[in-house]
Amino acid sequence: MTSISSARTCSTHRPAGARHDRTGRVRPSGAEALVASFDMALASPLPADFFGQVSKMLSPFEPAARLTSATMQHLDAARLTIEALLAIDTPGSTAALHLMTLMACDRGTVRRSQDELAARRTPVPPWVERFVEMSAASPVRLVVDPVRRTETLVVGAHLAGIDLAAVHMSLADLGLDPADLDSVDAPDAGQDDDLALPPLPVFDAFTFVVTLDASASRSVPLEVLLVQHRHDSLAARLCEMDGPASKLHEVTADDAHEVLESVLDGTDQVVALDEDSTAVLPLLRCLTERLVS
Repeated sequence: MTSISSARTCSTHRPAGARHDRTGRVRPSGAEALVASFDMALASPLPADFFGQVSKMLSPFEPAARLTSATMQHLDAARLTIEALLAIDTPGSTAALHLMTLMACDRGTVRRSQDELAARRTPVPPWVERFVEMSAASPVRLVVDPVRRTETLVVGAHLAGIDLAAVHMSLADLGLDPADLDSVDAPDAGQDDDLALPPLPVFDAFTFVVTLDASASRSVPLEVLLVQHRHDSLAARLCEMDGPASKLHEVTADDAHEVLESVLDGTDQVVALDEDSTAVLPLLRCLTERLVS
């Protein structure tokens, strides 16, 4: 039998601000707000918004992020967020767990996510369940700028399970019309048209833009971006924007995989990638694996 005094002793050793759910797991302080942000991102009409949020949460565990003090400052926050997603069952948290089983490089996080998913019945959008079917667009494009002495890999991804009718409805609820997306991404008045990017595409694709310093004998990663534009039109536009000396090439999947693996492992970094670049590395890792699958 537990005495009153021992029960009081146990309660005083609970983490400050934490509370227990029905399974006995401790919820971190502010867990509901953390999970609510994933529910909001899941409701976005652009799937890349949700992918990017999960990727950013997992980024401090990436090998290339360990060289960046800015990203490592978020390590404790990332752990708290993971605990919240494991403890609270909502569409956003369940969808995040689906992605974490494929995106996390930490085996412990993958295992715990799989165990929690096995006990849940909360439905998630088909494009989340079918994230494993994501494929890399072929071929990969390479923009070579001899003036700035940079090389830019443009790697596209195709998603499965996107219901464009459902996307149309979600956009209509926000007062937007998918047919008018060109105007959403149009350059501002007075902006040089030469700097304009292609209009936003349909919603079953996104693209990584990986820029490397090619001035030395071995290329060094400078920046990694996640954008919603299609890879083919984006690569051609980037080549035009870089100037007449720039050239556009096709790269084999194996060669692209080798370059991206070095970026992800941080083996060639002299200057650490910035926080925005490291935030998308977990998602880039998923796509890189599919280049040779």
